[in-house]
Amino acid sequence: MSPLVDSRVPRLSSPAASPETVAQARQVMDEPSPAGVLDALGAIRDPPDSRARLATLHTPPLVVVGDAYQTTPAS
Repeated sequence: MSPLVDSRVPRLSSPAASPETVAQARQVMDEPSPAGVLDALGAIRDPPDSRARLATLHTPPLVVVGDAYQTTPAS
């Protein structure tokens, strides 16, 4: 899993993240089985359409974006 982890950790962590935090993220990402990773990637690739459920939310959603977070950049 190391090449996958190596490609994802920089995109999922801030440049300001401590080395300990990055190491912990890397460890968590290295633990899943290959089948589990494939399932997770499939869920990302083919997410369910949950737009109809938005009307049922009774609390304001929290959307996190930022310049340092490459997955959902602020722009």
